[in-house]
Amino acid sequence: MATKTIESVSIGIKLDGNNFLVWSRLMRIAVGGRELLDHLEGDTDPPKKDDPKFKSWQAEDYVVFSWLIQNMVQRLVLQFAQHQTAAAIWRSLATTFGARKDPVQIYDLEDRTNKLVQGTETLEAYWAELQNLWVGMDNRKPCPYTCCDEGVKIYQTKTKIKRLHQFLSGVNNKYDRLRRELL
Repeated sequence: MATKTIESVSIGIKLDGNNFLVWSRLMRIAVGGRELLDHLEGDTDPPKKDDPKFKSWQAEDYVVFSWLIQNMVQRLVLQFAQHQTAAAIWRSLATTFGARKDPVQIYDLEDRTNKLVQGTETLEAYWAELQNLWVGMDNRKPCPYTCCDEGVKIYQTKTKIKRLHQFLSGVNNKYDRLRRELL
C-alpha cells in the first residue's frame, strides 16, 4: 500500500475561543481547498465500517481532525480532542463559540469594546481591534428591525454613533482636537 503524504495546514491564527468567526472561515477555506469540506459539514454519512471505502474516508477524516487540532490553542485541544470525527469537533466548536444570541458573549464583547483603549498601539491597530469586536457583536446581535427600511436606517445610524463614541473614548489624548471636531 502506497503511503500518502499529507501536508499540515496552518491558517495563520489559532482558535483561542474569542476568534471563532474568522478562524472558522479560514479553516473552511483551507479544508475546502483540499476538497475535504464534507468532513467538516458532515452532510453525508461516512461509509459503513465494512465498506471498502471506509478506511480511505477514515484516513481523510483523521487528517481534517488533525488540521483542526493543530490550529487551536492547547487548552482548547484538551477540551475538544475527545470527539471521534472532524464533523463532531466542528459542530461542538460551532455550538460553543459560534455566532448566536448568547447574552454572556454579547456582554463580554460590549464590555471589552467599552474598555478598549489605544494605549501604546497604533491608531490603525486600535481601530482594527475595535472592528473585530464589532463584527463579533454584529454576528451575535443583528439588527432587530426587519419590517421596514426606516427602522433599519435608524438602528444603523444609532450603531454608527455609538461606535464613533467608543472609538473616540479610547484614543490617546493627542487626538483631543480630532475628538472635538468629530463630536
